[in-house]
Amino acid sequence: LMDDGILPPAARTGLWAHVTEAAKADAFHLQHCTVCKTVQYPPREVCGNCLSDDLVWAPVDGTAKILSHTSLAMSVEPWFQDQGRAGPLCVWR
Repeated sequence: LMDDGILPPAARTGLWAHVTEAAKADAFHLQHCTVCKTVQYPPREVCGNCLSDDLVWAPVDGTAKILSHTSLAMSVEPWFQDQGRAGPLCVWR
């Protein structure tokens, strides 16, 4: 690895703490708006639909409909760009 002073991406923000803790228990929790019932992903401070800040965490049932898919050939993180990685990027917790 190159020692150029660029560090790996920082830890997740506090908004992701609940998702991370649920994942440690093999669960998947998302925010649900109590006003309009919209499920939020990624986590937000206010509802993306009605702007209410009354969001609660709840488990999801594990079913979903994929609306889109994106494959990245290059990371947007500077640390990964300089690592000379070939092929797909690795995702870690």
